[in-house]
Amino acid sequence: MELILVRHGESLHNIKAVTSWDSELSINGKEQVRLVGEVLLNEQIDEIWCSPMQRALETAQILSSKTQALARAFVHLSEHGHGWEENGLRRSFIENQYPLIRLPSEIDEDGWARHWNHESRSDLYRRIGYIADQITKVAASKRLKKLVVVIHGKSGTELLKHLLQIPEYKKYYFRMFNCGITRLYLNIETNERTVICMNDISHLGDLVQMKNLSRSVPRYR
Repeated sequence: MELILVRHGESLHNIKAVTSWDSELSINGKEQVRLVGEVLLNEQIDEIWCSPMQRALETAQILSSKTQALARAFVHLSEHGHGWEENGLRRSFIENQYPLIRLPSEIDEDGWARHWNHESRSDLYRRIGYIADQITKVAASKRLKKLVVVIHGKSGTELLKHLLQIPEYKKYYFRMFNCGITRLYLNIETNERTVICMNDISHLGDLVQMKNLSRSVPRYR
């Protein structure tokens, strides 16, 4: 199975236009996602997975519209710390704003992130392990040929560590640009993981916003 990881488009929080951790895409971010959609348009994508954070939902919605692929939300895919002090979006809001995304029952009217608070790096690694397991099961079943997963920065790094079988204690960080594309081929029968490309931004042209990426290693609260 080919696994395509796409970091969400540039968000309003990325450019410090809002203080909310759970913000929608900027105008630039929407155009970035549109360009990813053009790349994926003729690739026969089977499914798109995303977190219930607004920037990821909006990215998945645009890609689903472009590719006609089924889109699903997974709480376990959310960024480090989930919404921190925020409760997360209500189910009715998501259904109204992002009608192409299928939601799990745990996303309700009280906010999907209300149960979460502090999360260490180890907590994040264990939590994202659930997604890695789901990806592995899908690849083993051969149900899907191409799966797109919309990722965040820190949780995306921990997902890659799982998929590439890098131990938790190794302090690796994979820096991903907004709408950078990473492609892996997973052969579960032979336990092979082939990295086809990492953080490909050739499709973005002048829309790559390097200034929004810190040079320092991200901090885990």
